[in-house]
Amino acid sequence: MAKWQIIEQESGITNTMRINILNTLRTSIDTHGSSKKYEICQDVKNWLQETYGKHWSVIIDNSSSESTKMAKWQIIEQAAGITDTMRINILNTLRISIDTHGSLKTFEICKDVNNWLDESYGKHWCVIIESTKMAKWQIIRQNPGITNTMRIDILNALRISIDTHGSSEKYEICQDVKSWLDETYGEYWCVMIGKHGEWSSCLHYYGGRYLEIKEVDLSWTIEIFQQAA
Repeated sequence: MAKWQIIEQESGITNTMRINILNTLRTSIDTHGSSKKYEICQDVKNWLQETYGKHWSVIIDNSSSESTKMAKWQIIEQAAGITDTMRINILNTLRISIDTHGSLKTFEICKDVNNWLDESYGKHWCVIIESTKMAKWQIIRQNPGITNTMRIDILNALRISIDTHGSSEKYEICQDVKSWLDETYGEYWCVMIGKHGEWSSCLHYYGGRYLEIKEVDLSWTIEIFQQAA
């Protein structure tokens, strides 16, 4: 089942913006817990203003009777040099890296997040982690044209799209992620989803931009590549 239901999306909100906003919402809920609606609204509002300009408003309906969700992340200390937007982006990246490698692979997670931080916020970062969680994503093939930062962003977009449409709507997920890729990394992307071990493909891709992954929980193989113009 879909986790997010899009009730209305006006033309000023692109698909890429929607995916980024839902990523931020989920990370904020995981940070504060679902009972802290004011903190979530403030968190997402700050991120929106820093990312897309001022004068945003975030309102969460208080009438829901759903059970509350405990916070997944606990912020022990956040120095002034780490903005709220940076924190949200870092937690997004951490979660994707844990889902990719599994928490037993702490060295790979540290290296993954460290590379992303160096590429996104300048060099000389250090990441230290302890955890025990199985991998959700398996990277079958990642060509040099797909940087680690791109891979993390793509997996974020994929997960948000699955949460939005539900796993039965493969076409909508492919279309959603393709639109996001076209808007974020240039045009002519292709996204294909099939049951692992039950399909094959023959294709041409452009500039080494090819990523093949397995979504473990759904037993999907996903191929993502930029087509030759």
